[in-house]
Formats: sequence, C-alpha cells, structure tokens
Amino acid sequence: VCLFSLIFPPHPPRLRPPAAQAATLSGAHGVSFATVPCGKASTADPRCGSGRGDLFTVGQLLQAAGVDLDQWAANGAEMQRSAGLAVVLNVDYQANLIDGVSRYAYLVNASKLEAKTTFFGSFASTFGAGANATREVFSLHGIQIIFQQTGGLTTFDFFTLLLTFVSGLALVSFSKTITNAFLLYAAPMRDRYRLFLQVSTPDFAPSSEAGSRALDQLLAAKRAKRALCDGERQPSEALLTPLESNSVATEP
Repeated sequence: VCLFSLIFPPHPPRLRPPAAQAATLSGAHGVSFATVPCGKASTADPRCGSGRGDLFTVGQLLQAAGVDLDQWAANGAEMQRSAGLAVVLNVDYQANLIDGVSRYAYLVNASKLEAKTTFFGSFASTFGAGANATREVFSLHGIQIIFQQTGGLTTFDFFTLLLTFVSGLALVSFSKTITNAFLLYAAPMRDRYRLFLQVSTPDFAPSSEAGSRALDQLLAAKRAKRALCDGERQPSEALLTPLESNSVATEP
C-alpha cells in the first residue's frame, strides 16, 4: 500500500485548496482508480492510520501502468518480477484563479528500465579478514517509483487577450490582401472579378446641374431596386428608370 502526501505551494487568497473528492490514478491504457484521501474524517480508512495524503495500492499502480510482474522482461531472459521495473508517477496540479478551485491527478507510465542492482558487502569471517574471509553479494530488485510534478495556473490576462485580438486582425488583413491581389492580377477571370471587387459611388455633393440629375437618377434606381427586393413593387414597375417613366407618361 502506498501513501503519498503532497505538499502544494501556498494558495492565493482567491484560490481554494483541492476539494475533498478523491484524486484519480490513471494510466496510458485507460485504466483509472479513485484514490482514498486520508486525514479526512468523512473518508477515514483503517489503512491510513495517522497519515495524511492519498492512498492507493501497489497493485492499482501496476494495473494502471499496464504491468504484469509474471510476464517476461524486456531482456527476454527473466521474468519481470526478477528483473525489476521502474514506473514514472506524474503528479499534475492545476489551479484555476477564475473559478477559484485547484485540482490534481496522478498519471502513471511504465518504463523499460530495470530496477535492480548488485553490490558487495563488507568482509565477514570468524577467522578475521584473512585467507578464509568471505564477502557477501547483495542483489536487490523491485519496483522503482520515479516522481515527476507538473502543474499549471489558469487566470485571465487582459494583455494576452489584446495580443490575441490584434494578431487575429493582422492575420485577417494579411489574408485579405493576398486574396485581393490574386483576384486582381493572377486569377483567370480577373477582368470580371474587378467589376465586383470594387464599387464606385457617385459624388454626393455635385457642383453642376448635370451632376445633380445624375445623382437623383442613381438614387431613384437604388431605391427602386431595394423596393423590388423588399417586395414593395412589381418587377416591371421597379425596373423603369426615372427617364423611362417620364417618357412613358408624356406619350399621347
């Protein structure tokens, strides 16, 4: 049984510590377990004793990592139980200053490294360190747990929002420039595209009588077209220009 006690950095005033709900222990194979939070009266477990932290078994740790101790090791010469193994236990801590809640979870992955070592002990003999002295060789193998701690802090930043907004506007303006340049100078039907890409408006402050009549005719045609789109006029009536209407009215 493993009991891990996490020491988190001091919480800002607006940030609450991790909730009383149990943290999850998950692996890369989709297997996950709920740990037992120790030190809380509502979730007291006899295995916790007087310890504080999160409780989960070594079996759950190996199952989440997808490891079977009775399978062949990577070297193919011995079982995994004899060769030993190393697992990487990542503790991911996430703090959110927007909703004021912090969370953490465990993610375990198996490593191909063997967790065994051999070393020599001191000389031991009933006759002293002489010719008949012996030396003990110790061979240790087991499960090595390598801890990694990662984390993140989520908060609102106005300058980041402004930078993202301005960057988006710059990208849109750049793409518009590239598209217009292609339509005007490189597209196969660029002569036709030019007619719809740019729209010229009349002079709304004409300096001559002819300019005023031309402006009135354009405005009347524009109003007639809009009325046609809105269904206020019949097509034959709306398509008549002011000059054509006058000529029809003066015919005997």
